[in-house]
Amino acid sequence: MAGRARGILFLLGDQPFVNPCTINRMLACFDDHPDAIILPMYRGSRGNPVLFSQRFFDEMLELKGDQGARSIIQRYPQHLIPIPIENGMELLDIDDQGDYYKALNWMDKMVRGKHKSRFSSEV
Repeated sequence: MAGRARGILFLLGDQPFVNPCTINRMLACFDDHPDAIILPMYRGSRGNPVLFSQRFFDEMLELKGDQGARSIIQRYPQHLIPIPIENGMELLDIDDQGDYYKALNWMDKMVRGKHKSRFSSEV
């Protein structure tokens, strides 16, 4: 991971509602804070994607198990920069059938015009 990369963005494939604007805001924040851990936050809840500075690469290589980089996030709260988001659906991680139906419900409401935009704050 070392070399020319200044950071690494972990973007999960089972989070289809992440707004591209959120990613752009994270990247812009990273330009100003290149030693940070940047992540979206909705009403006090952190989520993915997460952008890690290269300063954490060595520790990432030592990670074991399926907890991801959660331990690094917990160890360095002083380096966290939350990016506020307006729609909690951006953090929806579709792991099971219940999550899938929640996503379908939300998309159905969106298509029927009950939302102003794809990423409106109403769910």
